[in-house]
Amino acid sequence: MTTRLKSGCKAGILVAACVSLAICSSCSDEEVMNGSGQSDKLSFGVSLSNEWKTAVETRSTESRQTRYETFRFGDSDLWLISSEEDSICNARLGGQPNTRAAEVGGDNFYQSFGVYGYVFDGSGTWEDNQTSAQLYMNGKVTQGTDVWTTASTHFWPGSRYSMKFFAYAPYDIPTTATVSTSGKQPLITYEVPENATEQVDLLLADEVETVPATDGSGAEYAETVAGNYDKPAKLHFYHALTAIKVKAVGDGLKGTIKKVELKGVKGTGTHLFGSDSWTLTGDDVNFSQTLDKSVGADTEGTMIIDGETTFMMIPQTLGENAALQITFSDGTVLTGSLSGKEWLMGKTVVYRVSRTEIVEEPYFTVTPVNTQVSYSGGTCQYEVKSYIKRIVNGKETIVAAPWEITGYQEEGSEDWQDGAPAWLSMSNTGGNGVSAVTSSETQSATVTAQSERVANPQNDALKNAEELTGVYDLSTRGNTVAASTANCYIVNAAGTYSLPLVYGNAIKDGNTNETAYKTSNTGGDNVLNVFINHLGREITSPYIYENQDGDGNKLSPEKATLIWQDVQNLVTNVQLSSDRMSLTFTVGKSTIQQGNAVIAIRDAQNRIMWSWHIWVTDYNPYAEATSGQHFFTRYIGWCYNDSHIYDPRKVKLRFKQTGRDKTAELEITQTGHIIEDGNNPYYQFGRKDPQLPATSAKSSATNKTWYDAEGKERTNIIVAESSWSDGNTVIVNGILNPNMFCKNNNMDKTYTNLWSTDNTIYNNKFVHSSVKTVYDPSPKSYKVPANGLFSNNYTSISKSLYKSGCRNVGTGGLSAVGSDCDVFSCSPGNAIGKVYEICNSTIGNSCDAGYGGAICPVSE
Repeated sequence: MTTRLKSGCKAGILVAACVSLAICSSCSDEEVMNGSGQSDKLSFGVSLSNEWKTAVETRSTESRQTRYETFRFGDSDLWLISSEEDSICNARLGGQPNTRAAEVGGDNFYQSFGVYGYVFDGSGTWEDNQTSAQLYMNGKVTQGTDVWTTASTHFWPGSRYSMKFFAYAPYDIPTTATVSTSGKQPLITYEVPENATEQVDLLLADEVETVPATDGSGAEYAETVAGNYDKPAKLHFYHALTAIKVKAVGDGLKGTIKKVELKGVKGTGTHLFGSDSWTLTGDDVNFSQTLDKSVGADTEGTMIIDGETTFMMIPQTLGENAALQITFSDGTVLTGSLSGKEWLMGKTVVYRVSRTEIVEEPYFTVTPVNTQVSYSGGTCQYEVKSYIKRIVNGKETIVAAPWEITGYQEEGSEDWQDGAPAWLSMSNTGGNGVSAVTSSETQSATVTAQSERVANPQNDALKNAEELTGVYDLSTRGNTVAASTANCYIVNAAGTYSLPLVYGNAIKDGNTNETAYKTSNTGGDNVLNVFINHLGREITSPYIYENQDGDGNKLSPEKATLIWQDVQNLVTNVQLSSDRMSLTFTVGKSTIQQGNAVIAIRDAQNRIMWSWHIWVTDYNPYAEATSGQHFFTRYIGWCYNDSHIYDPRKVKLRFKQTGRDKTAELEITQTGHIIEDGNNPYYQFGRKDPQLPATSAKSSATNKTWYDAEGKERTNIIVAESSWSDGNTVIVNGILNPNMFCKNNNMDKTYTNLWSTDNTIYNNKFVHSSVKTVYDPSPKSYKVPANGLFSNNYTSISKSLYKSGCRNVGTGGLSAVGSDCDVFSCSPGNAIGKVYEICNSTIGNSCDAGYGGAICPVSE
């Protein structure tokens, strides 16, 4: 289908870019498509943006660079300064555009335009549905009192369909223009009228503005809209031609200009709606205007071709015969070659003509002074230096050059917006420039405080982790490695788990680890030669059930049980396996979060034979581990409370020297901040089982709520306390009563090697080596560090040392939470019953072993 566009009126040069429309037409075939006919009527409204955009800019965040050139006008003494401006805008504002060159604003849009509307089934892209789309409407749109209308009524086709619109304005343009729709995507064939007064500012549209621009963001556009859009469809127009102006500048160019010609340029071409270029056709032609324009000695210049006389030309790269020719009343003819110059679509090219050689060198920089603020907000500063170095006949002057901010791009977005984001306010969005090379304009930007976001990413990670299938053996990491056992096992996901009934770390890499319960340094009253179990008998085998009681009978686990947990229903279904060689438990998908639990096995007399700490956390030290000896990055059993998060954010600012190709970018950064808190269980020296945590690492902390084997909630209640006799009695009672806090100030007050098998001495704060024992509370492959390792690694581990305080010796009550960190080593202090620890920044502080401190383990 080919449409000959109507002729008859002179249209105005448009600075607007958007026309909103909702389309109407008759209800013949359309009523069949609509079914019930209940879809809203297509109606029209006109909305013009305050800012012009090129066709390219409707599809890209990158704008074309403006360009600036100075070259001699032929063989004469005439100089030509060519500049390219950002828009087609011109003479007058207001009123109806009764002349071709009148600038059109929001209240004087063209009186009519043409529109094509296509409909297709479904909601896919236009590219995928172009072939099957049907022409739904083709008509003239005219302005009424309140709305724009067509001669006949159309309805939105309904939710089953999508619509694609194309439009051109004005509707009445020269007969030298035709639109073909045989390929569905309209193609305009245009021949520029020879008479400049008949040339129009041709506007085309192929997108719908779906979200209007605001102060904080630019408009959003869509190539298609749903068939039940049911509101005015706001078409986004772009300028399809190039505006050409001519200006006389400076002394020496005087007289009366009678004619201005553009010679040897292309005057015909085709353009596919929505594309960013033209295909040129035909021979080179000339375009001229007869004038009677007097030019005087005006340094600032006199417009020769402007306003109603502006040339509106097809965008092109000019050929070798292209030239600008000016004829004076005295017969003087000046001709300047334009060969190789480019006329870009939607741009205004101004040719400044002078008999004086003028060289202008633009200079433009944006330099940060301080462009980073904290999460609480603040003010940034930067300096803008913008000027033109103008040389006239060898004399140099510095001329201030205006500048402006042309866009904002927030981090994470590919789009540039016209306005600053809501959290950023600028002291100025432009400036006048400076008139001295040593000067600059200091500007500021104020960043508001970032909003707080409360979250628990650690719990989220656990909830989002894939639930394990089957029964996962913790000692073999799901049968992926040889078995290694421990008194603490880490769980990172929901699932059902098993662990073998083994004393602590008595199995390592699939083999018996006898050094965990027998020392090679025998002798002396302060060394436990062979470690003992819940009966006070020496351990003879890693496997609990292979050890014997006093009558020579093998120990027989009878049941498994929960002792306590600090999250309700965190660990459930604690059971002894049918062969009584392992126990199983479940961490449910619906209840999983960070937490701690102690589970155990009992004998026929209901005595606890051994117990294990289950730590549910998103922390995976095995994935984080690096080569060489390394520390945990948190305490054993650490659980993060909700974090108060202030997200970082960045925005890029794009600056431009007005009317030039000089641009710059500046990045403003607001740093993030996370206020973290948490809690951890406490350990008494020489014991393997954790004691209850506090609620936080703040001074306001209380005892964390916990749940007993029956699920009974215990709020701000610590477990029972008891004093035990020195020596083996403390060890045995600690095993039998993992949830009981020992009131002994110095614990067993006997042994030096409970957390390091071969240690035989105390009062050595510089020892680095240790051998992990079956009483060590650390997860597998890790151990309580020797005090000397703290000294060597304090810088790397200090960031992990939360001030969670301790449990008081003798009472078990909380102490110094929020003010002290108390982190135990495996090294006995300067007397039996003491332990070396980190206390705040003091390494090797000696305290009573009966305190409850934190453990930050190190790899074996």
